[in-house]
Amino acid sequence: ALGALAVLLAHRLTGGRWGETARTPLRAAAATLPLAALALLLLLPALSSLFSWMVPAEQLPEAVQRKRFYLNTPFLLARLALYLTVWLALARQVGAFGTQRPGRSVAPAGLILWLFTVTFFSFDWIMSLEPTWYSDVFGLVMATTMLHASLALVLLSLCLAGRGQNETARTDLANLWLAPLLGWGFLSFVGASAPN
Repeated sequence: ALGALAVLLAHRLTGGRWGETARTPLRAAAATLPLAALALLLLLPALSSLFSWMVPAEQLPEAVQRKRFYLNTPFLLARLALYLTVWLALARQVGAFGTQRPGRSVAPAGLILWLFTVTFFSFDWIMSLEPTWYSDVFGLVMATTMLHASLALVLLSLCLAGRGQNETARTDLANLWLAPLLGWGFLSFVGASAPN
């Protein structure tokens, strides 16, 4: 859903036939964001069993104690509320809920907001599961993963539909899919080779 949101914003910024062909499956994927938000909210009662850093500070390793300004429950919940608000607003702007598509002026700011929120969400909800571990590129790896997963979903849906879809648009989408795949491979290599 989050990858579809970014692809829809990118199409509004750049244009092209590929986006016209991909709009329906991308909007459908982005329309599932309220379900993702609900799933996250259902996790809230179990936060203390998910995150090992939610114990008293004196029980934590020193490396994690230094992160307590960022890793604390009220700040985590405030950031989650911000992420969900931004994502749902962007989904509304791209027409995921049947509203108008955004103008080009919304797309650049939307893409920047998307990248920042996805990066910090990845830090908050995935990387902090192992609070002693860190990676500078983890958020970008997750962002490129979301992008190529959404493009793969679009290509799969277009191939399954098959009903005379524009072959040029499918080729453009396949070529576009290569960019986040290469980005993911590069960032994964950089992240794996970086010293801890």
